[in-house]
Amino acid sequence: MERDRKAAEERFNEGVEFCNKGRYEECLNAFEEAIRLEPTNSVL
Repeated sequence: MERDRKAAEERFNEGVEFCNKGRYEECLNAFEEAIRLEPTNSVL
């Protein structure tokens, strides 16, 4: 469970970086993966 939380946070942060670089498809994919890893996290 802790592992999924950390992985979700990492994917979320990657998504932010992709968005900042204008790489929106990769951004969306990273956010979706973060949500899949930890669907109950309201921050994601």
